[in-house]
Amino acid sequence: MAGHISGNVVQAGVVESVTVVAAARPRDEVEAVLEVVAGLSGDLWQRTSHTWEIHPEAPVRVSWSRDDELSVEDERPLLSEPVITRLYEDLFVREGLRQVILVGEAGAGKSSAMHLLYKKALDERADKGDPRAPVPLWLTMSDWDPASLDLTAYAVRELLSLPGLRRRDGLTRRMAELLVRRGRIALFLDGLDEMPTGLRAKAAAQVNRATHGGTRVVVSTRPGKRGGDKDIERFRWPEVVRLNPVDVPTAVEFLLHKQTGQDRPAWRELADYLTANPDSALAKALRTPLTINLIRHAFPHAGSSQEKPLDLVRDGLDTPAKITTRLMGLFLDRAYSTEGVTGRFRRARKTAQHARERATLAWLARRLGAKRDIAWWRIPLEVEVESLRVKSALLVAVPVLAVVLAGSAVFGWPEPWGLAAVPVGVACLVTFRIVPRAVLRAPATLAWTGPSPADLRHTTRVWLLGGLLFGGMAVVSSGNWWAMVAIAGMFVVMGLLGAGYGQGVSGGLLGSATRDLTDSPSVTPHNAFRADRRRTVVAAAVGAVAACAMCAPLGLFDDSVASGLVWGVGMGFTGGWVSGLGPAWLLVVARPSFKGPARPYRFTPTLRSALDKQVLRQAGLVYQFRHAELQVYLQRSG
Repeated sequence: MAGHISGNVVQAGVVESVTVVAAARPRDEVEAVLEVVAGLSGDLWQRTSHTWEIHPEAPVRVSWSRDDELSVEDERPLLSEPVITRLYEDLFVREGLRQVILVGEAGAGKSSAMHLLYKKALDERADKGDPRAPVPLWLTMSDWDPASLDLTAYAVRELLSLPGLRRRDGLTRRMAELLVRRGRIALFLDGLDEMPTGLRAKAAAQVNRATHGGTRVVVSTRPGKRGGDKDIERFRWPEVVRLNPVDVPTAVEFLLHKQTGQDRPAWRELADYLTANPDSALAKALRTPLTINLIRHAFPHAGSSQEKPLDLVRDGLDTPAKITTRLMGLFLDRAYSTEGVTGRFRRARKTAQHARERATLAWLARRLGAKRDIAWWRIPLEVEVESLRVKSALLVAVPVLAVVLAGSAVFGWPEPWGLAAVPVGVACLVTFRIVPRAVLRAPATLAWTGPSPADLRHTTRVWLLGGLLFGGMAVVSSGNWWAMVAIAGMFVVMGLLGAGYGQGVSGGLLGSATRDLTDSPSVTPHNAFRADRRRTVVAAAVGAVAACAMCAPLGLFDDSVASGLVWGVGMGFTGGWVSGLGPAWLLVVARPSFKGPARPYRFTPTLRSALDKQVLRQAGLVYQFRHAELQVYLQRSG
């Protein structure tokens, strides 16, 4: 009881402090920050919407009800822009405590409807300047642990990690907390059903607490087993919006939509069959927007092709599951077809590449098992570590060898000449040792914030301990005061930069600027991949500079400064690259290992190609197959 009371006191104190901060903030400053957040949120929607294939009109009949004069339970209009507008005006921005719960079966279009409502909120604020319109923020519930992280804190963290956010934009942690607690940010929580069962009650309690404070929340979830709504009953102010199964007349309407010319008779034949057999396996399979879109993609030229949509019945597919499986296969065949590729050689090469990509996707699907998220930075964990070691060693040794050979040719070969191979050997040995640890690292980016007091203290310690000690030894041994100055300066550089080792060494600018990206579902997978790849390159370059600054002054003792520069670049590049090695470069060199007619393909282009072909979609920092059935199909086909 005492702990509960103290917790309430702390929470009241936080709310009171936020209220004080709110009063101290000029209104113009808050509105300016909101405009920045709205722009970044809109950019994020533009980047992700094409991977979800979102359309304002879908074969989904929407129903919801209210206690007053408005009720659309019996009307059940089709999902469209006018319906999204009604949801926005009647439920989302209406006065009072608001929790909009989107409920639908798998493939019913919950996330698409949520995206459309998300975009509506952005458009209303941009076009009309509606002061009631909060700025939406998309959050993935599968990435949230409500047992250890408050919903407000989770939202604040995601606000501060929006791609493109700059320090001068004014979105500090205190400002972000103010915006969330005062209801200026609306939280779109996708996938309550994807959370572990034991965490859903805690998540609902957190949502209720945030809603009571004035935050508007939109949640998507599936109905409970046997039609129960146990998860929905945990919310205190729910406005339930149901995405109902597609009925036969609606399916027929959408199947015939824009079917003209020689294609229409084939679709008309299918429509007549569905109308005459509403209880058939095919009619039951076409009860979601997913399967309706799949069949349209599977037979794009039904009039001129020998394959007809009604072949699904003629082939003896007598259950909805079998029909859905066939549609998945036809969808993949269409996505990876060589239609439009001219030339026999180019077509053969493209066919082989597509076969390799599909085999690699099947390998990924099998490795996932029952999991949905393809965390690209964990893919190297599934690859043979010895293969990663050899390829990573080559990736490091080749540039080191080039630097040593070029430098030796210009400045003269060392005596004996075999010493030129030493940096290459060191690069290989260090890489072999570091790869098993590097494969466990998370993707990271560099966020430059300037040296903190801790960084400056670290630099001072390095300068005092290293610079004065070794510089003093240089003076004693050679009597050269310039050598002492150079060596002391070199230690200052190494201390400030962290020796270029980023995650490998604590302290220094690179160490303090390294930010883990796995807690940022607002960042797209490709952006995270590029950020981690760029961070590794910067670490290697800074390591080369730091080691070069070390080796060149040491060359003052034997008049071989040029040799010191060459060795410094080579060894520094090795240290910086290997100690800062992240999952992006490991993914570049990683290859799956499996037996079959198609050889494995590279992961990075496979993922990008599958995203472009709508086989994958991006959800925060991870990729997902467009539907669980597609993932199951690939697992079985592999």
